[in-house]
Amino acid sequence: MSATTTTPFWQGTNFWTTVVLLIGGLFIGFPQGEAQATMGYIFSALAGAFAIRERLKASTIDWKQWLSNSNTWAYLGTIVTAIVPILPVELFQHLGTIAQAAIGGNYQGILVGLFSAIPIIYNLFLKPKPAPAA
Repeated sequence: MSATTTTPFWQGTNFWTTVVLLIGGLFIGFPQGEAQATMGYIFSALAGAFAIRERLKASTIDWKQWLSNSNTWAYLGTIVTAIVPILPVELFQHLGTIAQAAIGGNYQGILVGLFSAIPIIYNLFLKPKPAPAA
């Protein structure tokens, strides 16, 4: 029998990094200004460092495992939404689902992820803006 121990989730580095990024997201949500941009860059750099760390912690180069990891998508989502705050985080959850389904060959999962992501993209970029009230 092997003596494997599992660390509770709240004692893991990824958990506390996500908490720090969440707190940073509160500051990024403030009105436009130099402070918002500065916080966005700081937390993008932090998320980028932890995305690279997530990749380097594996002993072998396995891009599929890295792309299917939810922590990777949380960090990538943080990077992009901190720089471009108009993008909702939910989009990256769906993109992560699509990536996991594609890696696993689950075509039904790919379709479900696409049907979830397409309305977000449509509403962001293609939906006509309402005419101003007269």
